[in-house]
Amino acid sequence: MLFYCSNKLLNKKGKLYIIFSAERLSDLLHAMEEYKFSPEFFRHIYIKKTYLPKRVILCAMKNSAVKNSEKSSIVRQPLFIYASENKFSDEYTSLFNRV
Repeated sequence: MLFYCSNKLLNKKGKLYIIFSAERLSDLLHAMEEYKFSPEFFRHIYIKKTYLPKRVILCAMKNSAVKNSEKSSIVRQPLFIYASENKFSDEYTSLFNRV
């Protein structure tokens, strides 16, 4: 349903940014393919460095015809929410200081 609505709302080559469950990433990729979206980049989100990622940030582009040889999307560096015990990472904190 997400990509169905996004397909109607976005212009050709429009971009969609999603924060999604890392465990269900394959479901997301399947839905993207069905509605002709292709991934531009992924970024895993970790609560702490010692935990597995719970979420992933994904940027998808509408109607971008990607050949199989070009089908490698960029995996960016992970985002860590906490740098140490009960202290937010500098990068995470900077996201909110931009406002």
